[in-house]
Amino acid sequence: MRLFLLGIIVLVVVGCSASDHAPSAATSTTVASTTTTFDMCRGCNLPRPEGTITGRYYADGGPPPLGYLPPRGLSGKITVTNVQSLTTFHPREDARGYFTVVVPIGIYDVVGSPDDAVGPMTARARVTVTTGKPVHADLGIHMA
Repeated sequence: MRLFLLGIIVLVVVGCSASDHAPSAATSTTVASTTTTFDMCRGCNLPRPEGTITGRYYADGGPPPLGYLPPRGLSGKITVTNVQSLTTFHPREDARGYFTVVVPIGIYDVVGSPDDAVGPMTARARVTVTTGKPVHADLGIHMA
């Protein structure tokens, strides 16, 4: 009986050791050009920590004689890129230029490019995403 229990413990420890979580430990099945990966252990594929990037793509000010105009949302394309993995996200913005995107933790470049631009109206920000607290990335174009 002791030998049987020892054998089960050895299988559990060896089957779920950290060295078994390398890509070679997973088995793959290919069916009609679709690959499905199964890990050897249950619970090994825990969700990755995520964080939130919120912000606004906007313009303020304006040329004379208009003078100062309050901030107003710009219509455009928001691109959020992880600087290490180069994974890209494209959050949608609302009519006032606000956007929100949930991403894995890391460092991101956030870029706003207008749909119909006259001149350089691209705005950039670099943010570090951690869990627990949203990171704000304002993409403001300040017009003279």
